[in-house]
Amino acid sequence: MIFKPTPMRSSFAMNRTVAVTIALVVAGCGAPPSPEPVRPAPLPSATATRNTLSELFAPREGEAAIVPKPADAQGPPREVEAKQVEAEKAVAAEPSTRTVVSLVQGLDGEAESLVRQGDRAYGETRYADAEKLYGKARLLAPKHAAGAVGQARARIGKLGLGLELGIAKGNPIVKTQIAELRRAVRLSDEFAPGHYELGRALLLVDDAAGALSSLERASQLLPQHPEVQSTYGVALIASGKSDLSVVAFTKARDLDSAVASRHGNLATALMMMGRTKEAIVEYESAVRLAEGDARAHSDYGTALLASGDLERATKELQRALVLDPGRAAIHSNLGYALALRSKNAEAIVEYRDAIRLDGKLISAWINLATVLARDPATRGEARAALEKAKSLDPTDPRVKVNLQELDQLDGKK
Repeated sequence: MIFKPTPMRSSFAMNRTVAVTIALVVAGCGAPPSPEPVRPAPLPSATATRNTLSELFAPREGEAAIVPKPADAQGPPREVEAKQVEAEKAVAAEPSTRTVVSLVQGLDGEAESLVRQGDRAYGETRYADAEKLYGKARLLAPKHAAGAVGQARARIGKLGLGLELGIAKGNPIVKTQIAELRRAVRLSDEFAPGHYELGRALLLVDDAAGALSSLERASQLLPQHPEVQSTYGVALIASGKSDLSVVAFTKARDLDSAVASRHGNLATALMMMGRTKEAIVEYESAVRLAEGDARAHSDYGTALLASGDLERATKELQRALVLDPGRAAIHSNLGYALALRSKNAEAIVEYRDAIRLDGKLISAWINLATVLARDPATRGEARAALEKAKSLDPTDPRVKVNLQELDQLDGKK
């Protein structure tokens, strides 16, 4: 529900908006189910559709969050403070670096000018132009890491990958650029953007542990950069450290509170920790800041649904569908809200729309079966829906439980 001012919602996500969709499922066919939000774990998915990081965090403007280890509580070592200040001044000099991490740290003259132009081109998704500009800077300053880091991130950018953990696993281009980034980091361990871009690349190839290490270092060197902190939060989520990610996304929000996605990412992390009331407050802020964002309304509505506020949840999910009628998960969650309000016919319409849009959405098949099972005349359809869900994932325990309860309703032993 989480990672718009710029075309790149975040330096890690190339598409416009990203948010977590918390799919709601039912447990049982006999009686109206109670909300059971599936934890939006980054991997693997517990719902019909895989909840990847692309669904988890959508830094519309780039998101960030820092979760320092206890040992880091006193801040970076004294010997790096001067360079850290220099780096933060460079960040502050470029408005686009709220989303794109500037590579100008430690440069001057023509090389600095070329890197600034490269950063601008990268932020505008003109990756081929950015690669050329960074390449020229690399020739002028071969002992500085900026050119190499810039070329690597531009080459990855040209692939058009989304914010999905492991989406580039096995990709030879990304693998090659990771090697380049590692060399750049060895060239200068205190060049924060190098650690940051390496961490992002490692997330793409499903190396959460490596990404976490790199992004932790980047967050230490650039503690006031919201995008760095937000991406660090994503790495923490990917590493199963949801509690620490709350700290990370809180810092990102505090650094960049006017950006809706900062609130949304924090809210998603809070939801994962079961802190629904706090998450709702953050989602409310996200919606206020991004009224026209379908996923902001969807996430807010889903959180309200999890809290039992069915009327407001329904309104928010309906608003989300007005803005984005083609998203299956929103239809499914709206159907769930309607079913809980005993509006069965309307719920069935929404579930069928969800299935039409995404036939592999297991939660929609299960929830459809739940509503159909309430009427003896449609229990055959309910069983068919459950069998379809079973064919999609024979190991899903929800299907087995629902089939057993359907057997009881039909009087079978």
